[in-house]
Order: sequence, then structure tokens, then C-alpha cells
Amino acid sequence: MISSNLHANKNVLIVDDDQSITEMLSLLLERRGYGVEVASSGQEVFQTVSPSTDLILLDLVLQDDDGFNVCRKLKQNTDTKHIPIIILSGRILSKDIIEGLYLGADDYLTKPFEYEELVARMEAVMRRGVYFKQQSSEDNNQAELIQEIRKIIEEKLLVPFYQPI
Repeated sequence: MISSNLHANKNVLIVDDDQSITEMLSLLLERRGYGVEVASSGQEVFQTVSPSTDLILLDLVLQDDDGFNVCRKLKQNTDTKHIPIIILSGRILSKDIIEGLYLGADDYLTKPFEYEELVARMEAVMRRGVYFKQQSSEDNNQAELIQEIRKIIEEKLLVPFYQPI
């Protein structure tokens, strides 16, 4: 078993409408040192996800929305597209797995699953996700810089001086 100190400051959002699964996963992850948030519907996902969310565990069958649709929306949103998603689903057909991965999920695990395998996959996905989170932050900084430069030029706060050669 992995030491729980390794996961300090890692926050996981569990999205599932089955309370027994969310309670079991919450207990498992909290005992390993993860911070855990729970959402039971597609609408609740977007109210609960935050900049501190490091990983989303997403079921495909939700009360008010399809998990594929939630995955698509998360990956299209500039604030959440960098957050890794692992789909946890009872759907075992390869077409469902393929669709989930093409929509942007980073991994797909079918229910029932081994807890140790889930944690190992979470760690692998989060290791890879660190680069993308940093890249997304750098992209946002560059976009903000470009907007600021455009504003300066449009408002003629700075006039470029060109000297002939």
C-alpha cells in the first residue's frame, strides 16, 4: 500500500450518482491522503469543480446528464480542460471505452475494479497531467500578455518608433 503522505494536496472530484460507490471511494481515497469532493449529477460537477481539482473520476450514468456529455463539456472549457479524467463505468463495450477516450478521458476503468489498480492509474494519469497543467497555465499567461499589448497599442498608450535603416 502506498503511503498516504505522498498524496497530500491532491484533490479528486468523484462524479457518480450511486451513493454507496461515492462513500466507498471517498473513504478509500481519504485514507490515502487525498482531498475528496463529490458530485452526483452533471450540473453539480460544474458547481463543484475548482482550480484545485487534480483529477476527476467520472461515471457515465448520472441523474441528469450523460457522462460522455459531461466529459465533452469539461474538455471544451478552458478552465477545466487540463484536469485529467478517469471514467469509471459499468459499460464494458469497447465502443463505449473508445468513445470516452476520444472525448478526452485520460483512462477508462470498468466496474467492478480493483482499488489498487484504480489508485495506480490515478497516480499515472496525474504524473502525466502535471505537464499539461503547467502548459495550460503558460498558454493562459501568454494570452493575457497578448491582450495587454493589444490594449496598449489600441489605446495609443505607447507609440512604436521605427527608425529607417
